[in-house]
Amino acid sequence: MSQDGLMRISYVMGIYKALNILLPDHVADTWITKPNRDPLFGDQSPLSYIFKTGLFGLEQTKSLLDAACQGRAK
Repeated sequence: MSQDGLMRISYVMGIYKALNILLPDHVADTWITKPNRDPLFGDQSPLSYIFKTGLFGLEQTKSLLDAACQGRAK
């Protein structure tokens, strides 16, 4: 597998893990497809943002969720 493919898988797994830490299962399962008011997504769904921005979008989405997880641990 290419380095790019491995990075994408890693980001997707990180996003999945963070969502399941932050949200109840029924919300975590649909979060990525719902419109989001965070400035990063601009009222579009995180999935739409990721499709438009590619690897950069995956990285930014994971970073946003990781920061939320860290804030929750405090």
